[in-house]
Amino acid sequence: MRDFRYALLLGQYHHPQGLYYGGTETPEETRTLMDLYRMALTEYEQVLQLDMHTGYGPRYRMSLVNSALDTGTSEYFVKRFNYPLVVAATADEFYAIRGDMIDYIYALQQNEFPAKRLYSTSFEFGTLGDTLYGLFQSPRVMIHENRTYWHGAQNAKVLARAKHGFEELFHPAAKDWREKAVKDADQAFIGILQAEGFIPKGDGYITLP
Repeated sequence: MRDFRYALLLGQYHHPQGLYYGGTETPEETRTLMDLYRMALTEYEQVLQLDMHTGYGPRYRMSLVNSALDTGTSEYFVKRFNYPLVVAATADEFYAIRGDMIDYIYALQQNEFPAKRLYSTSFEFGTLGDTLYGLFQSPRVMIHENRTYWHGAQNAKVLARAKHGFEELFHPAAKDWREKAVKDADQAFIGILQAEGFIPKGDGYITLP
C-alpha cells in the first residue's frame, strides 16, 4: 500500500498528459503565493498559514497534515491542539509530497527568517476513505477524469459518470459528510488559534450556517 501511494501521489515530470504532472515551469499563481509568503514573513513576527484540501484520508475524519520539515512530532501536535488526528506528510504517516507549498514556506522560514514564528498545516478532509476501496477508487476516478479531459468521452453517459466521480472525490454531496467536515474543522480551528495565541483559551467558535 505504501509503495502504491508513493508511486501514484508523489507526482511525475515525464508525461504531460499523465496523472499529477508537475510541469516545466512555475505557474503564475504559485509565484504569487511565494511572494505573499515572503512578504508575510518579512512583515510579521508570527505567521499562521492553513491550507484546505479534500481527497485523501478517512472519510469522516479530517486530518491535520503537517510538513515533513516541521520539527514537532504528530503526537505533540495532537496534545497541543486537542485534535485527535495529526500526521506528517511522509510515506510512513500519510504520503510523501514533492513540491508542496507548505514545505516551501517552512524552508523559506528556516533558511531566511529563522527568528520568525511559523506554523503551517493542511486540513485534509477525506472523501472516499482510506480503506482498500478508497485507495484504488481514487486513482480510478482520476484516470477517468484525465482521459476524458485529454481525449473526450464516447458519449454523454460516460462523460457524466467521469464528472460525478470527480466531484465525489473532492466535493461529496452527502449531508452527513459535510456536517462532520464542519465539526472537525471547528475543533481544529479552535485548537490551533488558541495554541498559537490568536484567541484566548476557552473561547468558543461560531460556525456560520
